[in-house]
Amino acid sequence: MKLVVMDDSRKRNNQLSELLRRKKHLVVSCGGSGEFMEALEKSSVDRILLNVDTWQRGNAIYKYFGVAKRLSGVPVVFYNAPENFINISARERNEADRVLTKPVEPEAVAEAVE
Repeated sequence: MKLVVMDDSRKRNNQLSELLRRKKHLVVSCGGSGEFMEALEKSSVDRILLNVDTWQRGNAIYKYFGVAKRLSGVPVVFYNAPENFINISARERNEADRVLTKPVEPEAVAEAVE
């Protein structure tokens, strides 16, 4: 499965990406908005693992480029989400979406992919 991990915490991003690679997934690791948008443009993605805090820090640029709408067809594992989080604005919810509230360990995020 091709996965995109978007997390601006280098340590957590590396831990999560390594766990997923051990499970034989193809992982594209993104630490910033530019890398994330480039990964989405380059090829199709089976699932996105998205740190909600990271998304919120880049929200202005995502709104400008309409990134949320392009994510509608892709299941997302949202992690480190606030208690009442459901979805990001301007994106239709996907049946396979998962929301993991704060705090969450990389192992729990990797397990949510299966």
